[in-house]
Amino acid sequence: MGANEYVFRVHGRLSADVVAALDPLRPVAQTSETVLRGVMADQAALYGTIARFEQLGLDLVELVRVPRTGEGHAATPGTPAGARR
Repeated sequence: MGANEYVFRVHGRLSADVVAALDPLRPVAQTSETVLRGVMADQAALYGTIARFEQLGLDLVELVRVPRTGEGHAATPGTPAGARR
């Protein structure tokens, strides 16, 4: 498993300090839940990020691997696989 992009959804709004602790993830939406997106280098990085959510006391609601298109680019969730960002 190589580098893949993931989308994480957690309950609540996150402070700037918590977002900084989740680097390299970046918030893409904050309402009553926060959506974060980022590239994980490998499976160990993914599991480490999940553990960091637990350490920070965050309630992880959803985790989605962003599918790659045939050209090696990650598709945006909710768009057709052939569509480019």
